[in-house]
Amino acid sequence: MIIVIQILRILSLLPQPLQEILGKLFGKIALVLNGKRVRYARKNIEICFPENNQKSNNGILVNNCGHMGRSLFNTAIAWFWSNDKIRSTIPHVIHGLDPLINSPSGGLIIFKHSLHLELDARILGMHLSVFGMGRNHNNRAINKLQDSGRLKSLKGTIDRKEVRKLVKLLSQKEFVMYAIDQDYGKTNAELSNFFGIECFTINTVERLQRLTNCRVYFLDSWMDNHLLNLEITECKNDFSERAITRLIEDSIKKKPEEYLWQHRRFKSSLGKKFYE
Repeated sequence: MIIVIQILRILSLLPQPLQEILGKLFGKIALVLNGKRVRYARKNIEICFPENNQKSNNGILVNNCGHMGRSLFNTAIAWFWSNDKIRSTIPHVIHGLDPLINSPSGGLIIFKHSLHLELDARILGMHLSVFGMGRNHNNRAINKLQDSGRLKSLKGTIDRKEVRKLVKLLSQKEFVMYAIDQDYGKTNAELSNFFGIECFTINTVERLQRLTNCRVYFLDSWMDNHLLNLEITECKNDFSERAITRLIEDSIKKKPEEYLWQHRRFKSSLGKKFYE
């Protein structure tokens, strides 16, 4: 695992144009090898976009693999670069940030699993005092690296199982980022749908809002050529899983190639055999 960490560190040092070229190359290699993550992505894209013909969905998959290759570099940048280097090297803009900076009430910031998620969180943390909530990595060394990278800009990190700590932070008017669009099993989840397909989604957003009276925001992100766009909008009145999921779906539809389709989103509803 030390070798993997050193490889990531080296990747982060390469010039940006070379990172772009290698990212696309890694994506093409992954597509040719057709490993399990590529197969998961293909299945998810096909089931979520049944209205597309095979050529269109293949195009999304090809571009998605290119972004998957690029995500290695984005993650390395997010974990190893300084705030100053990111600020001066990575073109980015954050829409809708001022209301949060000027707000005394904090809030829960929901965002999706884009293939540049680590960079999204790192850049938002450079501009806003915010905690990050997610899943601890199974490997201790990677988990330590992941935390140290995120803490370069985030105020703190908490595991998704630390619900009491999340409630405490929201009650203390802190901002907390949370990506809910994955299959975390059936515990604390409800049967809903994602792109019209039955799936299990955690149902904590509405309960957290009722319990803490926190504000709820949605963080959208997308690449426009080489410009990373972050856009924050407040969710008002409807904090249901269905309403939040619709926001995530609408965001994905704009740039489906940038989404983390490599996750088995429907394993708890359709069964793991669906992805075999």
